Amino acid sequence: MARLATKYNSKDAGHSCIALRAKVQLQMCALAPECTSRARGHSPNDLGSIARVGQGARVEQEYVIVLTTVGVDVNAGSIASSLVDDRLAACVNVLPEMDSYFRWRGAVEQTLERQLVIKTTAAQLPALEARLVEIHPYELPEFLVLTARQAGEAYGRWIGQSTRGATEGAE
Repeated sequence: MARLATKYNSKDAGHSCIALRAKVQLQMCALAPECTSRARGHSPNDLGSIARVGQGARVEQEYVIVLTTVGVDVNAGSIASSLVDDRLAACVNVLPEMDSYFRWRGAVEQTLERQLVIKTTAAQLPALEARLVEIHPYELPEFLVLTARQAGEAYGRWIGQSTRGATEGAE
């Protein structure tokens, strides 16, 4: 346990290991009740708040990641380009094909799909959802929103600038 603590408390590891160190400290405290770690008094569910003390910028505007899927026969690049061109997304990643299993109309289905990972701001969500419903081939498109708790300062600024209308002075 001491070797583990030394490895993850190293100053050379930098700020990127803060969340990992906190997790290790919490696990060590669970194993050793006499623990004098700063993590004492925290539960493993507190990791999110502990991890936020890192080097990244605090979220000044709410950055979100939206997930949607399309069939492999759909031009996912066209959907991605449309969302970025319309400034509804700063970036859309189109992942390789994957197997998807789901229940639809009472039956378990399987199909090949591609995942789109859309980075945007919470302010764009209503317009993004409306546009996706308009251009998406599925009757019920996936629209899952994940909130980013933290973003790098420059990256967050870029997301905000990339999703503002051209009249607001965006890039």
